[in-house]
Parts: sequence; structure tokens; C-alpha cells
Amino acid sequence: MKIGDRELSFHRPPTFDSPGTLAVFDHSDGTLYSSDSFGTVVEGTARDLADLDEAEFLHGFDVLNRAIAPWTALADEGKFLRPVRELAALRPARLLSAHGPTVREDGVPRLFEAMARIPSLPAWLPGADLDLEAALDAHESPTG
Repeated sequence: MKIGDRELSFHRPPTFDSPGTLAVFDHSDGTLYSSDSFGTVVEGTARDLADLDEAEFLHGFDVLNRAIAPWTALADEGKFLRPVRELAALRPARLLSAHGPTVREDGVPRLFEAMARIPSLPAWLPGADLDLEAALDAHESPTG
């Protein structure tokens, strides 16, 4: 769809908590706006993936993407991987999630790899990995 000088396409992200959730790819600059999908939960805030410890980012990634989409534990992996592959094929230059820092070029393929393993992880249970509420509260506090 052409909007002004932008060409946008709309996609179902791999993880979502509402049937109306969409990801938007801006073909003009290679940005994938992924809604909640591809987000993470970490202590503190960061503007860029490079500002975070990758292991902490990926742990929070596993938690958030299973928490917002608990159905992934029941998903057929082949069907789950279709939108992961479709979005990866767009070759985004940067990925912006509503719940995470900007992920640029080299980091983007790692997120697709991390997303591909979500349905093989155990179902997420509140309190099993970390206190999700406390981590989210830290992002909302004026000092966090």
C-alpha cells in the first residue's frame, strides 16, 4: 500500500495476543514495526540492542513472546514458522517492537532465529522465569 512517499505492507506477526495485531513493514526504509512481537523484558531501559547484554535480552525475549502468546506451546511448529520466514524474507534493516529497543541489521537475523524456537520452549507460567509484572513496572517508573 502506498501512503505518501512510503510503501507499506501489513503482516501477521509470529506472536500476538489479539486477532487484530499486525506488523507493518516499511519498504521505503526497511523498518519492521512488529507490534508486541519480538519484544523483550529486561531490567532498565535501552534504546538499542547493542546497549544490552544479549543473554539478558534473549531470556526476556523468550519470556515476553511466550507470555503474550501462551498458545505457542500448542502451536504446530510448521505453521508457526511461516510468518517468521515471511518476515525474515523481507530482510528488515531494523526491527522496532513496542516492547524493546531498536534492533539493527546484524541483530535482526538473531531475533528471527530466537523467534523460531519459541514453540519448542515450555509453556510460560507466571513467575516461572521472572516477575513479569515487576519488570514491566520498572519500564513505567519515572526512574526506570
